[in-house]
Amino acid sequence: MDVEKVMKSWTDDIKSSAVNLAKDVVRASPYERVMSALPWTSQAAGLTLLRAHGDLKDRGWFHSFVRRLPVDAKGRPLPWFTYGSIAFLTPRIQSSWRVFEYGSGHSTLWWSERVKEVVAVEHHQQWADKISKQLPDNATLMYRALAQGTSYPDAPVEAGGKFDVIVIDGRERIWCAERCFSALAANGVIIWDNSERPRYQPGLKRLAELGFRHVDFDGMGPINTYGWRTTLLYRDDNVLGL
Repeated sequence: MDVEKVMKSWTDDIKSSAVNLAKDVVRASPYERVMSALPWTSQAAGLTLLRAHGDLKDRGWFHSFVRRLPVDAKGRPLPWFTYGSIAFLTPRIQSSWRVFEYGSGHSTLWWSERVKEVVAVEHHQQWADKISKQLPDNATLMYRALAQGTSYPDAPVEAGGKFDVIVIDGRERIWCAERCFSALAANGVIIWDNSERPRYQPGLKRLAELGFRHVDFDGMGPINTYGWRTTLLYRDDNVLGL
């Protein structure tokens, strides 16, 4: 075996992969104009270092970006929240919780590994069918179309009982915020993702009028090359101890 040829082949493959990844990241990045001024080799070198060391590597961001799925460094499911909010939530989750999600996906799988029960509602039939096949016994997925007269916002009430956590990360978010309140436990919390978007501010204002305080987690999360905001909304004596 020609060791030098093998090593050169491996090196060339690594360089090629790094350059291709750099191109993909830059094309998806809001800083494309700035980054495009740099040689591809410089971008690739920087990304190679980030893949080998640093916070993005430890959190599994590169895995999520390449796979286009919210996963950690070992390929396990994550919620599509900001990393800061995930880090805050994880050690505070209690196995006795009931969780409701507007919107389903890897977050449903993530919650199901940590709580007693998770119920999600999904408006997309094909996606609902796909996720349903992956769910364990303690997870339930409700399909509700968004057509006029359907009960998508009322799904947590329909599910019955009170929930310790309600996640607003699907469609009709302002209306869902109004309708989910009666299904939330007295010490329950609401998680609202993408809460920086101007169109969601009326819903957040309404929750504030109902007595909810909030803490924002801004920054990067799985898949995306940009930062966003995940907000935790809570009242006194809440399950997160805020």
